[in-house]
Amino acid sequence: MTNFSNQGTAPSGGASALTVALVSNNRQRFPPTIPPSSNPTNATTSTLHSSDPTSTRPMRAHMLKPPHVPSYLTDSPIASNVVIEGDLSILEFQLPTVWSVKERNSMLELERGNLRVAYKGSGKSDSDAAAIRSNYPMPPQSGIFYYEIEIINKGRDGYIGIGFSIADVSTQRLPGWEKNSWGYHGDDGHSFSCSGTGKSYGPTFTTGDVIGCGVNFTNMTAFFTKNGVALGTAFTGLKGQLYPSVGLRTPGEIVEANFGGQPFKFDIDHYYKEEKSRLWSSINSLPMPPVSLSPNDSATNGASSAMDEDKDDGKPSTSSKPKTLPSTPASPNDLILQYLIHHGFAETAQAFHSSAYAGRQSASIPPPSSSLQPTTPLIPTNITPTPLQDDTHMKDRSRIRDAVLSGNLDVASELVTSLFPKAWVVGDRDIGFKVRLRKFMEVVRAALPPPSNTTIAVAATSDDTTTHMSVDDDIDDSMDDRMDIDDDNSVGVVQQQQETSNGHMNGNSKGKERAADKSPSTTQRGKWRQVLRLGQELQAEFGESGGQERIEALQEAYSLVAYPDPYHSPVSHLLDPMGRVPVANALNSAILASLGQPAVPSLETLYRQAEVVVDTLVHSGVGAAAFINVEKDCL
Repeated sequence: MTNFSNQGTAPSGGASALTVALVSNNRQRFPPTIPPSSNPTNATTSTLHSSDPTSTRPMRAHMLKPPHVPSYLTDSPIASNVVIEGDLSILEFQLPTVWSVKERNSMLELERGNLRVAYKGSGKSDSDAAAIRSNYPMPPQSGIFYYEIEIINKGRDGYIGIGFSIADVSTQRLPGWEKNSWGYHGDDGHSFSCSGTGKSYGPTFTTGDVIGCGVNFTNMTAFFTKNGVALGTAFTGLKGQLYPSVGLRTPGEIVEANFGGQPFKFDIDHYYKEEKSRLWSSINSLPMPPVSLSPNDSATNGASSAMDEDKDDGKPSTSSKPKTLPSTPASPNDLILQYLIHHGFAETAQAFHSSAYAGRQSASIPPPSSSLQPTTPLIPTNITPTPLQDDTHMKDRSRIRDAVLSGNLDVASELVTSLFPKAWVVGDRDIGFKVRLRKFMEVVRAALPPPSNTTIAVAATSDDTTTHMSVDDDIDDSMDDRMDIDDDNSVGVVQQQQETSNGHMNGNSKGKERAADKSPSTTQRGKWRQVLRLGQELQAEFGESGGQERIEALQEAYSLVAYPDPYHSPVSHLLDPMGRVPVANALNSAILASLGQPAVPSLETLYRQAEVVVDTLVHSGVGAAAFINVEKDCL
């Protein structure tokens, strides 16, 4: 562990003095300092982690992991159904895991962790039948729920029923004999659907056989398997909250359930994938609905007109604008091109434009609009090798984004103030705070010695091992993720920082930080003095009157200086260069908003809408939604 006070890498008094200085003369309390001799990675139950309400990481003291799920459900909502509510984490969707002690007939005895069931009745007549249900119902959010029953002993007659029922069905009858109960019986191979009269379905089963039961919530049907072989659909039109159930009737009958804790005989993984493939084939066979984009926010006229207004002191531009045409549905290429324009990927947009629309007389360059109204027109433009009409505008935003992603927050702020001054007060009104807070973290990074092996150790939020991420590779990956867009990453430094006309703050806090940053001290002491100064400025402005979210963000950021080695602390994620990405995105959105353009491109709007729709369907119990993972399936 690195100890600043011992190695002379921090001002006199070490990190503790920094923390005290940051909060001096203020009533707001911040995370306590960690003694130099302590191990920050072992302090996760201290106030800095377990009880600090400002941490964005889940609290280990209250962390609840999802239970083990069968392999076929690893991409379903069941696999990630832990939600945080306050200081607690809860499971949204429960899986059946054992037989219920309460929901059982008294003639049944439970063994082996409540998975094995043995019949202890007389078995003289049908009135001596006994059934049991699982501890939880089968969740529709699984898409398909499957479990297996091994026949340990068929007993005297093998009158064993396997199936499911709703919660209030009598446990004095075998599954399938009662209303809202369905079962497959081993003595005759018949299936029973809410009736004492069965239908021929499959083979009989006996000692040593493994019978599987699956419910498909996509079409509300059920099927059974025997020793790993599917027997076909047994029931249709299922309804209600269904619990796995088994019934026994004669002495000596013993069965044992497998709810996914052990490998299944039947290849349910393949069955699940086939069902998902069928669902996607059905989705892909649907005609694509028309999507049109509003000309009011055109990339060709909206951007240029907004910039002309800035240049002419608010006077409307007299330049001619393209005429609108009747509405034409936007193609996937239109949406992709609009996305590239929105994010300022100028060179890639030009290359895609030339390639995707090659051979056409004209092409629609869609505006960066979130409007999806099907009757709005598009702005046409000739497809030629020449740059797009807002090429300069895109490149300016790209330069700003690159500056943020490289950690040059001052350069980015200067460019915004020079080119898009309204961005500080239009759209995301917290953007100035976000930029300055990220700068604080960058200054802390600069003041710290390089982490060992050039890695950031991200503090674990559970009992899992710590994850390491390369600093250089990480930010390179983030640049790759935005499609390796532009080779021209040069960032020009504009002239003196200007204060916005209405007095609102910008990323450089009205120029107060500019002078010091032009000639920063090369000593560690000078770097830590800059950390102290920036922290005190943020604290003075937002420490008590900046709103709860800002105060909490400041608390977490300040806690970086409370640790001897912040790279190995519970807040090490704040030093991750990937934290620059959301700031860059927010700044780009603020610029677009200042130009009168939507902050989100249509492609992202479609993606977000798809996620919301799927999530709503999942929570509404629509089984088909469990097969759709928008991020994994569509990106």
